[in-house]
Amino acid sequence: MAAVSAELDAAIDAAERDDGRSWWARTEEGWYPARILGFNRTSATLRELLRSTRFLSITTVVDDDLVQGDVEESDLAEGLLKKIGVVEGISDVSWHKDCGPGGHSYGCSGLTAGIQVTAADRRTGELGVMAGSNRANIPGLHIADDYGLPRVALPTAVGDCTIHCSCTMHMSRPPETAERRVVYTGFSLAPLPEDERLLPSEEVRREYRASLDNLGRGTSGRSGFERLPLAD
Repeated sequence: MAAVSAELDAAIDAAERDDGRSWWARTEEGWYPARILGFNRTSATLRELLRSTRFLSITTVVDDDLVQGDVEESDLAEGLLKKIGVVEGISDVSWHKDCGPGGHSYGCSGLTAGIQVTAADRRTGELGVMAGSNRANIPGLHIADDYGLPRVALPTAVGDCTIHCSCTMHMSRPPETAERRVVYTGFSLAPLPEDERLLPSEEVRREYRASLDNLGRGTSGRSGFERLPLAD
């Protein structure tokens, strides 16, 4: 994780506004790259990890056949830096499903894996999930009803890995005492033998992910978790 963190620093230093490869957020000190898209293409350590038998064993936790994208060429993983005091941009996102802004056709229903580069708890930006929400039709990005489903906090140590269905409602607390670093990647459902899948090109996928950065400009960077708090 120390090596991944150092390579994330290098990718952050190389990022530029509107480069199509990063999302940006703002603290009182100014704008910074909060998310590096296609981080696997610049991190040799991460590529080695993603190809490892230990990491690929994640696909055995469910009965579905899952496939991984091209570790070398695809935008398979994203590196996130969550700073304290973000006031604008996409950083600590309130309750949402990743398929909500239009990503359903790109990745559902697979597994999303979060590799914890730093530890995370209720003071340092932990992930929270709404258990069972992958089976519920919950509209919108910001909700004020828990639909009777349990809200579960997922505190993690360095090197831990969280796994959730890509359709699961989830959020992240804003860090208060230390920044959080995490890499998100995942696995897609394998196509059925009779399927003829017309998937978008890597360039189109990349443009789609980059365009989401514009959704966060002019919006508060704080998560709305206090509107629907996690259970202690």
